[in-house]
Amino acid sequence: MTLVEAQKIFNEKLQEIISGRNKPTIMVCGYTGVGKTSLIQAILGKEVVPDEAIAHGAPGTINFFEYQDEFITLVDTRGFEPAMNEEEYIKTAKAEVQRRQKSRNVKDHIHLVWYCISAGVARITSTDIKFIKDVFPFQHIQVIITKSDFLEHRPQQKEAFLKILVENGIPDDKITFVSDVDAKGQPELVNKSLQVIPEAYRDAFISKQKIDLYRKKKKAKKIIAKNMTKATAIGLIPLADIPLLVPLQFEMMAQLADNYGFQKQEIKSLFGPTVMATIVTSFTATTAMDSIPVIGWVGGALAVRTITAGIGHLANNYLCECYKAIIEGYDVKSVKPFRLTKKGFEKVIKDHRAS
Repeated sequence: MTLVEAQKIFNEKLQEIISGRNKPTIMVCGYTGVGKTSLIQAILGKEVVPDEAIAHGAPGTINFFEYQDEFITLVDTRGFEPAMNEEEYIKTAKAEVQRRQKSRNVKDHIHLVWYCISAGVARITSTDIKFIKDVFPFQHIQVIITKSDFLEHRPQQKEAFLKILVENGIPDDKITFVSDVDAKGQPELVNKSLQVIPEAYRDAFISKQKIDLYRKKKKAKKIIAKNMTKATAIGLIPLADIPLLVPLQFEMMAQLADNYGFQKQEIKSLFGPTVMATIVTSFTATTAMDSIPVIGWVGGALAVRTITAGIGHLANNYLCECYKAIIEGYDVKSVKPFRLTKKGFEKVIKDHRAS
């Protein structure tokens, strides 16, 4: 198999994943200045709503700005200000929500609502309550008290916030206090949001969110295990059938990259010629014995399972380091691409068996 052929197979597997992805739609609402943009960027990253893309509606009007990438669609509601006509504003917002929910295509529906109230203003308005109870599909809403660091030394004020919301029929499991200063509450919000998002749309949200790396690692293990099972069906005559494993390994690597929320072009860059070349070379009959030691140990189903596990964990370790590089703000190119060396393969198999 040539490098060009390998890249073509990988790109086809990647496109299948992208085409089959169910993207959740999240609507974010609340008064102007409550910290909606900061929340979006903290949880979902700046790729969805970068600083330069932040729009501002005309004064006195309600505007719905839609942003999307390969994983998520975000509807940002702007123009909500105290001086506006409450009745007209709620009427307009409700009409927009109903329009989306009545769509025959469930992919157009609102799957999650983040309604933001700032702890910094020290009050919940009647408009907040009307919005939460009357405008949105209640089963999909999460009420977020932003800037909750203001309440760190004001427990009575925090209790007052909770009391008002609960007394108005909003259960406390739909309320999350989130701090802009130290990220408190963000993991809790991710978890609660996943409970609200319909099951078919959760995988894309897990991939996109930037808070819970443990959840991504847990899913990665499931991806590897699933592909180990698929590999068993292929079987293996030592060396001769090694190339038959290539499409399966590429599909697994595409799935793992998708799990970390990388965009299509980012994935193609991460699995560029350097990585592809080492994989293609390792999967030829003449070099497999040197780069994949398991071929010399066992044959049949156990061999292909072990090969798949080893490559899966090597690829996952590499992608996880790339993901952390982006989150921590340093150049992803500084992450050393993984290679299928005998030493590296033996180590990852040993670690896998010990885990």
